[in-house]
Amino acid sequence: MNQEVLFKQLDQLAENDFENMNIDFDQYIDNSLKHIGSTDPELRDELIFPFLATIAYESLIEDAKFNRISKTLIGDTHLLYKVDESDEDAVFTRTFSALALSAILHNHNERAFLTNLVEKEIVESIKQYMTSESDYRGFVKDKGWAHSVAHIADVVGTVAANKNVPSEEVVTLLRSLKDMYLNNAEVFTHNEDERISTAITKYVERPDFDQSLMIDWVQSIDKSKFKDEYPGDLYIRINSKQLLRSLYFKVKDLDSCDELILAITKQLKLF
Repeated sequence: MNQEVLFKQLDQLAENDFENMNIDFDQYIDNSLKHIGSTDPELRDELIFPFLATIAYESLIEDAKFNRISKTLIGDTHLLYKVDESDEDAVFTRTFSALALSAILHNHNERAFLTNLVEKEIVESIKQYMTSESDYRGFVKDKGWAHSVAHIADVVGTVAANKNVPSEEVVTLLRSLKDMYLNNAEVFTHNEDERISTAITKYVERPDFDQSLMIDWVQSIDKSKFKDEYPGDLYIRINSKQLLRSLYFKVKDLDSCDELILAITKQLKLF
């Protein structure tokens, strides 16, 4: 099915807010996954993603199919699609696969329908993606949101909210997310720091929250990434301050975060 046909079909469903869909879900899902990285922002952002998210949030298909879709989303054709290449449009496939995965994981947190194997594979693929992605663009003219850091932050936040994922594993993901953000390629200006801070609060709100691990995380935001290069070091400085400030305002009113708040304010003074 080409994009024009898919657009018309999903547009008809969108007119009814994707409610009471009497369709062949397998066909629609397969074609939506095929075109999930379309450079048409209306098809990608306003039709494909809402359609897939509705299916996930409302559990409109069998659990076995959610497992199959999840494995597709974390593979080389989606989340890791051309992640080591310089194809400037491939990022849309990766980042919107991340958003779709986040919707499935949100449902999984409620019902625990993904197998243990798939859950582990998801975590490993997320790690691999964060260490491999190099396209950090936010909004792209004429093509819409790429937003790699923000979208994967949403995924990490959803994983962090899953109390079955060990605390240490969550912090490992948060470290990779921090390293992805604190690069010397550019200054982030599309709310990425807010999305990362939101992901962190999902962990902070867990009953097994380990404040000492998060203090270590905060203290690792230092000048060690500086290379005596301009403007790269300036970018790292700005991104570091943005992230620390954003996190401060996210946790300042939360219980059991007094030491974390002190650590944040101390690190800010380094920059």
